[in-house]
Amino acid sequence: MGKFKKKLVATCFVLTILMMGVSLYSLFNAEPKKTVHSRNRIAYFIQDESGEYSLGLSEEFPKEGYVLNLEKSTCKNGGTLSQDSETKLISMRSSYSEQCTLYFDEEIFPAKY
Repeated sequence: MGKFKKKLVATCFVLTILMMGVSLYSLFNAEPKKTVHSRNRIAYFIQDESGEYSLGLSEEFPKEGYVLNLEKSTCKNGGTLSQDSETKLISMRSSYSEQCTLYFDEEIFPAKY
C-alpha cells in the first residue's frame, strides 16, 4: 500500500472515531424533548352559551362553571359515571378498559334573594 493510501486510511479512521465521539456525546448530553402527547390530552363536549355542544380538548376536565351531564355522558363498555357536586371530582366504575364520551353543561346557580 502506498504512502498516500496509508495516510488516507488513517485520516478516514480518525474522522470516523471523531464523528462517533461527537454523536455519542450529543446522544447522552441532549436535553429531553418537551412534547405534548395526545394521551396527555382529554377530549370532551362542552356546552356553549347557545346551549350547543362543541369539542373541548385540554389536560383536565372543566370545573369552574360546568357540571357533568350524567344523562348525556356514556361509556362504551357499560361503565358508570358520577361527579361529586362540591369537588367536581369525576368517578367511573367499570370492570373493563373503558372509553367514555363526556358532556359538560354550564352550571346553573340558584338565584339568591
